[in-house]
Amino acid sequence: MSKDIKAHVETDSEYAKRVSKIDMDDMWVCDYCGTEEVDEKAWVNMNTLEVTECVDDTPRWCNICNDEVAPMTYFDWCEKIAEECGGNKDKYDKITAGSRM
Repeated sequence: MSKDIKAHVETDSEYAKRVSKIDMDDMWVCDYCGTEEVDEKAWVNMNTLEVTECVDDTPRWCNICNDEVAPMTYFDWCEKIAEECGGNKDKYDKITAGSRM
């Protein structure tokens, strides 16, 4: 008796729908480049793949910078970049458009 195992691969539109449910201002991003591709260590149930507990005091990781980071909310990151640019709108627009990625 063989069982057919079907893996579900998330499409771009499914990802967009899932992510759109999260308010962008509250999304965790890399404190340098602003990407939402940040990870933290967690305990995960091997059978259900449910996260049961995050591991405290561990480094967070940016998959774009390939470095340890201190994630912050997207809103706070935009505020940080605005301060860093000192009113230079062109520099702000360039950074927020992804020039650091």
